[in-house]
Amino acid sequence: MSVVLTCVAVAARAAIGVVFVLATVSKLGHTARIEFRAAVTGLVPAARNRSAALLATTVIATEWGIVVVLAIPDPVTTVAGFGLAATTLGAFTTAITAGIRRGTTTGCRCFGTSTHPVSRIQLARNLVLLAVTLTGLTAAALTLALPAGATVSAAGLWVAAGTGAVLGAVLTSFDELAELFTPTPPSTTPHTATTRRSAVTGQKKRLQ
Repeated sequence: MSVVLTCVAVAARAAIGVVFVLATVSKLGHTARIEFRAAVTGLVPAARNRSAALLATTVIATEWGIVVVLAIPDPVTTVAGFGLAATTLGAFTTAITAGIRRGTTTGCRCFGTSTHPVSRIQLARNLVLLAVTLTGLTAAALTLALPAGATVSAAGLWVAAGTGAVLGAVLTSFDELAELFTPTPPSTTPHTATTRRSAVTGQKKRLQ
């Protein structure tokens, strides 16, 4: 049992670690930080000017904190890292949900690339990330609580970490992957609208 829990905790730790590493790296640079601050302003209307800048800085610092804490190979620290990640993801999910309900056109900018307005795609991604985090938190906490059992081999730990890292990379690209399988509605321009009306009018005349 302890072997399974350890592998689950390691895999989840690697997955969430990769996600937050990519999130922090994507916000490096002056332009990326400005764009992220604009996204914060759009998703959290109460934040304006200095408060938006402070909130954006706090988010980035928290993401770096999660990366550092999860990188420490200590069971207690791992539990704390999962707890911080779960709290952060919960706040992100709440902000995205509120943005969707308001019909905001602001992009998530979670990984610094997407310019599409927040949608159920980002919401689903965050819910999956939250589920992975809570699973890792539970596994890590049970590993601490239960009596020590058989140890996991180095190969087993590497396989678990590698699997988690791949999962993290896939979840990071969730937006792009979802858009590949989501049909894009045809755009209606004034020209195409006029053409359609002319075609309908012509059909009516022929029928008469």
